[in-house]
Amino acid sequence: GARASGEGRLMRRGATLAAAALLCGCAFTSERPLFAGADGRALFADGAQFEWRENGSEADKRTVVMRRRGEKYDIEMIGEDQPLRGAVFVPITSTPQDDFIVQLHITAETEAPAYAFMWAIAGGYRVVGAPGVVDETPEGERALAAECAARPNSECQVTSAGALERIYRAGLYSRFVAGAETPGD
Repeated sequence: GARASGEGRLMRRGATLAAAALLCGCAFTSERPLFAGADGRALFADGAQFEWRENGSEADKRTVVMRRRGEKYDIEMIGEDQPLRGAVFVPITSTPQDDFIVQLHITAETEAPAYAFMWAIAGGYRVVGAPGVVDETPEGERALAAECAARPNSECQVTSAGALERIYRAGLYSRFVAGAETPGD
């Protein structure tokens, strides 16, 4: 997971998302987008700048710029060539926390979206985008087995928004969001 710091709550959200999307070698994916821009929440002003730090580390800080593109965002990392495109922050309404499923495109060449899960923590937000974090428990492994249509190269390909929420609830929510554990990745 990634942890962000900054001057405001909205800054921390964008920062953690960018960190997670860049650092995940394996991901939750689907063949087509599962959410439209209208499903998401407008969280950031166009051009908002953020600082992110991987897992709260002072050693690796980067500047992130959020660019509003209609109902979606492009996330630009200063010093990187390609922005993360079409980010949609979809609220998870079945939980009382300020938590989201994030859909985005990691490169311009990739039309299939990737997904991450984002929730509030003290001093920022945490983002998990790696299926390996979910399958660390029997409940998480069962959720991946039931909800992933395919699991190539440590990925989890899903076919529905409901599958993503069920994975989140079984493999992340009780441990990390409602519980006291911190993801190791």
